[in-house]
Amino acid sequence: MTPTCHLPPTEQAGNGQCEDCAGPGDGMSAATVRKATVKVRPGTDLEAALDQVSAYLPSNYSAAILRSGEIDITGIDIAGWTLDGYVIPRLASGLIFAEEVTA
Repeated sequence: MTPTCHLPPTEQAGNGQCEDCAGPGDGMSAATVRKATVKVRPGTDLEAALDQVSAYLPSNYSAAILRSGEIDITGIDIAGWTLDGYVIPRLASGLIFAEEVTA
């Protein structure tokens, strides 16, 4: 099953996907996965914090609780929906501070 692309069909490559949405093995380069973490204060309800963080994320990013008590944000930059240009500033607008994780 081929995943759908975020672009209209007239703007997609011949394989039905753009470079951002292409996965490995389809003849196009795979998009780079980007990550960030949000530190959660001790004693905070992690499920509530996860729900709050998730509400600020575009559909190309997701959040999960780590064993360390932090919230992990993972996704792929698509068009203007980027980690440093949209996700981190959007979270900061709600006083949620995320830091990009670089490998």
